[in-house]
Amino acid sequence: MPCSSVEKKNRFQRIIIRCTEFLSFPDFSSYWVKPAIKQAEKLIMEQKIDLIFSTYGPSGCHIVGSYLSQKYKIPWIADYRDLWCDNPVYSYSKARKKIESSYEEKILFSSDYITTVSKPLINQLKKRFNDKPIESIPNGFDERILLNISKPENFFSIVYTGRLYQGKQDPEPLFHVLSRLIKNRDISASDIRIYFYGDNDLWLIQMVNDYHLQDIVSFYGHVNRADALYAQKTAQILLLLTWNDPEQEGIITGKVYEYLASGRPILAIGHNNEKDLKYLLEKTGTGVHVTSNELLEKYLFNTYKEFISCGLVSYSGQEKEIMKYSHYEMTRNFVRIFSKIERENT
Repeated sequence: MPCSSVEKKNRFQRIIIRCTEFLSFPDFSSYWVKPAIKQAEKLIMEQKIDLIFSTYGPSGCHIVGSYLSQKYKIPWIADYRDLWCDNPVYSYSKARKKIESSYEEKILFSSDYITTVSKPLINQLKKRFNDKPIESIPNGFDERILLNISKPENFFSIVYTGRLYQGKQDPEPLFHVLSRLIKNRDISASDIRIYFYGDNDLWLIQMVNDYHLQDIVSFYGHVNRADALYAQKTAQILLLLTWNDPEQEGIITGKVYEYLASGRPILAIGHNNEKDLKYLLEKTGTGVHVTSNELLEKYLFNTYKEFISCGLVSYSGQEKEIMKYSHYEMTRNFVRIFSKIERENT
């Protein structure tokens, strides 16, 4: 049976997409790898460089680190703030992923040490780089965020800052529970506001409309960092939507650490498998991690009653524990590894 013109067009588009995904392999950074190597070699010749450190992404950082380490016999630490081919938002085809995974392993072959952000990600990397020492150094926040203290606003406000990945993060439980609480008159719609700062995604706007919450939900689009930090500090509650795939452990976004420094309680919505995030929130006293609509409804009902009674949702953050996730502490941990490798190579 002959193909229709639509089928031919779709097939042609798939072929074009499959071909173009290899044009800038492995990514846009391939265009500046050679100039970066040239500048780095100049520094190596002019100064006594004892250690090379690169962090992903983009992939060009590790490509440069690998090349320099092999050519000049200098120890190299490869850091993964995000995973490369094992990243849950990896968007290329299976064919490309297979090729790129082999390429990643070839690049990392010369690394002396690997660092990443959590124990579950260590376990993922160990599956492919089992012969390498791998250590976890969590992300952190800029201590200067702590200097600016702001008073939370007069609404029972829930704030989300950053990008949302459709199919990966799901705000629907929040909308579902809130609409039910409002319908049952457990929460007054006139008291509550939900603010999203980031992409004005059509799917998210449609979901809000489906639950008839358009009068209490506002979308502010992209704002500068100062405005995003101010929105966090003036929220009654900060919303964190985790990955909804139970197989994806250990993915704690950088947003969490900004939230830690905001001085406001964090509401994380996700699944039972996120032990690292749950531990982080409990240890720092900065929030809760709910895994069911029942727990979410209980949390929102109780915090709303507290807000109506006191004008504020209480915050119980433990400063000593929170400061363990500062950039200062993060840097101190990297220096410890740098010193260890330096001792091993002298």
